Amino acid sequence: MKILILSIFIFSAQASFGFAGWTQKANFPNLARHRAASFAIGNKGYVGIGHTNGAGPNIVFNDWWEFDPATNSWTQKADFPIGNYGVSTFVIGNKGYMGGGNIGNGDFYEYKPSTNKWAPIPNPPTTPDDETAFTINGKGYVLDDMNLYEFDPSTNNWTTKGTIPENGWQTSSFVIDGKGYLKANNNLYEYKPLTDTWITRAPFPGLASSGSGAFAINNQGYIICGYDGFLSAVVSEVWVYDPPSDTWTQKPDFPGTARRFCTSFSIGNKGYFGLGTNGTNFGNLWEYNPEIEFLSVTSTNLISITPYPNPSTNIITFDFSQSNLSLNALITVYNLQGKVVRSELITNPIYKLNKKDFEDGTYFYQISVNTDILHQGSFIFE
Repeated sequence: MKILILSIFIFSAQASFGFAGWTQKANFPNLARHRAASFAIGNKGYVGIGHTNGAGPNIVFNDWWEFDPATNSWTQKADFPIGNYGVSTFVIGNKGYMGGGNIGNGDFYEYKPSTNKWAPIPNPPTTPDDETAFTINGKGYVLDDMNLYEFDPSTNNWTTKGTIPENGWQTSSFVIDGKGYLKANNNLYEYKPLTDTWITRAPFPGLASSGSGAFAINNQGYIICGYDGFLSAVVSEVWVYDPPSDTWTQKPDFPGTARRFCTSFSIGNKGYFGLGTNGTNFGNLWEYNPEIEFLSVTSTNLISITPYPNPSTNIITFDFSQSNLSLNALITVYNLQGKVVRSELITNPIYKLNKKDFEDGTYFYQISVNTDILHQGSFIFE
């Protein structure tokens, strides 16, 4: 096989064609807010309650909505029994559980999507507010200060568990492989339910001390946004934790506005993040797909390529004749869902894509050698 020889030409360019794996979805259909609640059951997400305050009165919500990623649409569901914010949520099987918070007696309720009804359950031995919760092996876990409480739906009872190593306000958590992970301030702890013990893990290297969103996808935990020491100092950072290596990796920043007190959940291999505040309340929702995270907001391109014509109704041409690097180059083309639709070696300085091999739409491409990405961009067939 003849290998394409590209001549050396290094340059830096700003690309604006993507959002590092993030796609903005349909906005939350009611008023923007923060300290809302969220969880996912099956292939649907659920978001609601919360409040707005700031310079005006404290307005508290009790509405509840279902998000369907397949149709990118929202449907209003039965209101939560009381207006509340800063509640704890977890999911067991096909039911969601929600309670605590800043309003009322911190009552807990069970939500069943099949009947669209809320039903009370016994309250834990505490009233958690602005505390995280998670689910492991069919049991729910709620934190409050340095205490952990376990809910068993088979007995409808709560049990007090081992003491948490650190008291952190507005903590974040995720679950991977039957273990809970708690980010408290800038520390990370792993909870092992079988032995009821906590283990210190690699500290969180990011700026956010509290108020972050969190979800787990593909056996990795994500921490998004939050605030750095003071409420107004919100950050856009995205960090990923890998349990086997006990390491954190920083990803490109969240492309929306930095915020705190957000909602987050995951469905399949995609994460969802939105609402929140930076002093202004937000009602947008974003989807994160790690399969298309290479589509960064800004990137450095090491070779100069401009496919033409773009858009095209017939042939799109890539001209590598003025590039400057001797390499064995691979072009990989992705559709909007992150699926690879073409991947092959470039064996000619003039490389062409034929419309007949593609459906109408936008596509993203990478030019790479081994694991090094030298250029990325987008084109449209219409």
